[in-house]
Amino acid sequence: MSVVSYVLKTSGRDICRDIEQYRKLSGYVKFVRKECAKKWRVLEYDNDACISAQTGDVCARFCYDSVCKLTVCKYYDLNADYFNTLHECRAAEKQRKIYWTQKFANCR
Repeated sequence: MSVVSYVLKTSGRDICRDIEQYRKLSGYVKFVRKECAKKWRVLEYDNDACISAQTGDVCARFCYDSVCKLTVCKYYDLNADYFNTLHECRAAEKQRKIYWTQKFANCR
């Protein structure tokens, strides 16, 4: 379906509700991005953490794509927390990206 079909077949109240839901989703994406950035800085700025901001050194076991495999590391929880937040951020961004496409497709 197209935007025109959505507008013609959906009540004004439902359209306003959909717009508000999209705004909330966008706000959530913004919030999660900030949380992700905060958690990255925790990993980055501590002198002994996974990524040293002073020297630029990276822990040999650090991976930019997934949680560290070294569970006994004192930064493991921070690392896992960052990647969980990153996963949540990507999921929210994906949901926001397809939000209107889904709404238009579900229009009957």
